[in-house]
Amino acid sequence: MRHARIKPDYQDTYHHSYNRVAGDCRYFPLGEAEKQHFWTLVRRLAAYYVVDVVAVQVVSNHFHLVLRTPSEPPSDQETCRRYEAYYHGERTLKPGTPRCRQIAERLRDISYFMKDLEEQFSKWFNRTRPLPRRGSFWAGRFSNVVLEDGLAVWRCWRYVEMNSVRAGLARDPSEYPFCTLGCWQRRGRHPFGADVEGHLVASLGDLLGVRNLQDIRHRLQREFDRIAELEGRKTPRSVELAIEEGGGAAVFWMQDAERVPYWVTGLVIGSAEFVRTTVARAHSPPGFPARALVPAMDEDGNPAELYACKASRRTSV
Repeated sequence: MRHARIKPDYQDTYHHSYNRVAGDCRYFPLGEAEKQHFWTLVRRLAAYYVVDVVAVQVVSNHFHLVLRTPSEPPSDQETCRRYEAYYHGERTLKPGTPRCRQIAERLRDISYFMKDLEEQFSKWFNRTRPLPRRGSFWAGRFSNVVLEDGLAVWRCWRYVEMNSVRAGLARDPSEYPFCTLGCWQRRGRHPFGADVEGHLVASLGDLLGVRNLQDIRHRLQREFDRIAELEGRKTPRSVELAIEEGGGAAVFWMQDAERVPYWVTGLVIGSAEFVRTTVARAHSPPGFPARALVPAMDEDGNPAELYACKASRRTSV
């Protein structure tokens, strides 16, 4: 059953958005040119929307984004400036009009951002093949998980950056050119640093003891340096037992080096209070099924102070 998205527009909200290409899981249509164009579109749309891009990861058949949407739409003046710059002055927008207010609301909406990104990429891909193709490129609508500011954002960001390593495309995330950390490594700065530095440092400062984006980058790298050591360990028996007792679904096991379905199939991830409150305030259709909180455990089998509210079953990535 298809449900309305949870989009807490009453507060600044972090999201993990994901989609994969349609077709067989062994179909890998995204080469270097396609990945570069995807990045180009993300940059263009980030300049138009007031959606902040925290992390980008695009591999051979799917992508991940960590995004932040604001609680307030941009001013009329800012909306008009972004609109006219986006259309290179070929279209204009008048402040104070219903159309201007409509565009302003769209500029902070995760659904419109993702719709533009996926549609524009699909049209470009279909148009540029040796034999132009038609039809849907993406395998359905994108998945979106609402993340609580702080620990949930940090752990999801780490998971997203490690995707190229899990896919066997790099030994270290910083070596992969089509993820945030790889771009950051090459250029010496976060590709969207001007937009995310203020709120990201503020949200992660106390949690990680960081003072700026460079501190965050060094902390990310230190975490990834531990992956080889963690991969060499056996799964803690306490975690194995918890998974067995729950039929494989009772524990949200956070491992950066392994695929974890909850980062894609979850509705909301954060503290127990955040998850309950966010789900309760969502304007969901009648009959929206209640779902128990699923606790998270870290790589050592210790409680991770995070919970997930699981959505319908999707392929893990």
